[in-house]
Amino acid sequence: MLQRFYPFFVLPLLLSSLLMSFASAQVRPSAPAQAPFPQLNAEQQKRVDQILAVWEASAKGIARLQASFDKYQQIPSAFAPMTKYTGQLFFQAANKVSQTPTYGTIMVQPIEDAEKLNVAASERWNGYWAKANPAIKAEAAKQAKATGQPEKQIFTQLHGQARGKISSEVVFYGTEPQKVVILGRQLYHYDYDSKNVVHQVLPQSFQAGVGDGQILLFAFKMEAAQLKERFWIRETMPATGNKKNQYWIEIWPKKGTDRAEMRMAQIVLVFENNTMTVDSARIFKTDGSGLHNCTQESYIFTQKTLNPQWAANSSPFAVTMPSKEWKIFDQVARMPQAQRSARRPAPTAGPIR
Repeated sequence: MLQRFYPFFVLPLLLSSLLMSFASAQVRPSAPAQAPFPQLNAEQQKRVDQILAVWEASAKGIARLQASFDKYQQIPSAFAPMTKYTGQLFFQAANKVSQTPTYGTIMVQPIEDAEKLNVAASERWNGYWAKANPAIKAEAAKQAKATGQPEKQIFTQLHGQARGKISSEVVFYGTEPQKVVILGRQLYHYDYDSKNVVHQVLPQSFQAGVGDGQILLFAFKMEAAQLKERFWIRETMPATGNKKNQYWIEIWPKKGTDRAEMRMAQIVLVFENNTMTVDSARIFKTDGSGLHNCTQESYIFTQKTLNPQWAANSSPFAVTMPSKEWKIFDQVARMPQAQRSARRPAPTAGPIR
């Protein structure tokens, strides 16, 4: 279950690999025949439908949104620590009157003294394992002798329990800035290694998922019918930590497109000021060997401001160059002519400076 304590949540913008795969072909797992949980009864399904209806109505009422977030990432490697990122997101819904598409920006800036904090965290992390591993190995041997189970299997279980404990106490911080801007179907990804703003065009068939960048469209352009078509959904309740006006749901992908991106996601919705928004989300990725042995990315949205006013000369959706060394790398311009014509949409109003 998704727990409401900060050391558990995760969120780097690993945009390079993820965002670049939006429009590319990929091998997609076949869709399973039935939901991975017991079929909901009529009352349970009615409750899910009510939650989705309120979420959809709220999403339609949000013209603009600004929020800060914390993201934590835990990869399944046996000795990998948790990494924390902080950032901001900006969202503006499509407007038929002004004929502007959906705009969105997600960006991460390293916290002050991140590298110094990571040195201290590394010393604590390594010191913990130097003491813990001999004790874990001795306990595994003892249990294996008593139960007849393989010692390696017991060691892995005990090691995982120990890692969970230290991961809640020692957090590393992301040190690289990250940014993506979405202007309708046009996507701009900032590659800080090459100093390129990579421009690509999402296909017309694109449907937002819950990955980085896509979370903007998924959380704030939600349509209940489409969500039910793509995911099996059930309401869940945490054992502890639930707060008033929180609604917890699990979504499990039905289709290969979504199943290629995640195993499942746990989403906490909050109803405040007559509006339901995403409070946090925990995503189980497709690597590893199961829900408890895969990359997990968790988001916590904080300081949410509905329908803020942004100055005309400081749009959060402007595609700006961080310095004069930066350039636009246009993937569309590098396609064959026939493919390029099919992919390029009508121009949008997002400025490039």
